[in-house]
Amino acid sequence: MLKRFMELLMRQKRIRLYNIFMYILLVLAPLIVYESVRYNDFIDLDDNRYVTENPRVKAGLTRYSLIWAFTSFTYASNYHPLTWLSHMLDCQLFGLNAGRHHLSSLLLHIINTLLLFWVLQRMTGDLWPSGLVAALFAVHPLHVESVAWIAERKDVLSGFFWMLTIIAYLKYARSPNIIRYMLVFVILGLGLLAKPMLVTLPLVLLLLDYWPLKRLAPPPENASRLGDFGKNSASGAGSDFLRDYLRGSAIFRRRQTLGYISSRRPNGQRLAQLCWLPREDGLSEPVGDFIPLSR
Repeated sequence: MLKRFMELLMRQKRIRLYNIFMYILLVLAPLIVYESVRYNDFIDLDDNRYVTENPRVKAGLTRYSLIWAFTSFTYASNYHPLTWLSHMLDCQLFGLNAGRHHLSSLLLHIINTLLLFWVLQRMTGDLWPSGLVAALFAVHPLHVESVAWIAERKDVLSGFFWMLTIIAYLKYARSPNIIRYMLVFVILGLGLLAKPMLVTLPLVLLLLDYWPLKRLAPPPENASRLGDFGKNSASGAGSDFLRDYLRGSAIFRRRQTLGYISSRRPNGQRLAQLCWLPREDGLSEPVGDFIPLSR
């Protein structure tokens, strides 16, 4: 048992090294691909309407600019006050230095890439497939326009809130409560203020419920026996059920840290304990079976 425990601890260390390597790769890849954007200038295709010829944006974050951002419903054919605020902040910090504006978009794109990797790994429990998808997202040619065109700031900014909404929904799905539920709506609302395209995100959340969250899957056949756990502990039936139930649960199989799962009688006496550790594929496995403890 101890040897098995130490082997799994070594796997834990390797998984952490793999994660660190993947995060470093996902930062370096877009930096190398898009590094030259810092030498780009503004262009006459919408950059003038968004920044160079927009006196409210060039003024930075002022009271009148803030009011204009939230009351301008038709300018540039979009209502996206948070996008205006991001351009105003850049002008406040960098003036009309186009390279710095481009680097702001690149920074948002890198953050989105890291968030995507984190989300995919948490939802699926798979390290390398999640890293591959995030890497393709980081350097895919379809994102050149979003990163290298200042007027497309709304795309990378809305992508940031898209990822945050999914993270909030993931936390709500794992442990539902009204506060987490409302937080999903708040972040989604902020995303809509960056780009109205996020109106499609609720449909994506429904798809995530089907896979990989599997919230729409039917309950285990013996789920009705959960309330009977502990009543038959002397014969071992309760322990057998809980062992099978936890082994079949996606939540417990995808834990990322070392810990213990235990159950107690109503009087506080522990019945069983299971130690689990992560595997190299991102899932978790128990060290042996449930260990009956003294009553």
